Amino acid sequence: MTQNSPDVRYLYSHTAMPSLEAEVLLLMRSVGTRVCDVGGGANPVGTMAEIKRFGIEYLVLDASAEELEKAPSEYDTLAVDVEDTAALDRLVTERGPFDSW
Repeated sequence: MTQNSPDVRYLYSHTAMPSLEAEVLLLMRSVGTRVCDVGGGANPVGTMAEIKRFGIEYLVLDASAEELEKAPSEYDTLAVDVEDTAALDRLVTERGPFDSW
């Protein structure tokens, strides 16, 4: 593994979330100011406290509008299927590129 390679691990869901949350927090601290939480749905990974603390523009993207409606109202959300490349192109054209997806 090279120094820039991501650390890929496969875990059961009850052990994966703490690892995912730690990785997202690290990205929010170091990568940039524009984060797209793909598949965040009703439960975005980044907390509003962290988003505000680091001054991040944070978009929760999910294919299910129904799931996004369950997310806390203070999150910026958008219902888009990541397999719809035309919709993703429009998103980047309208809002600009993200530092982390």
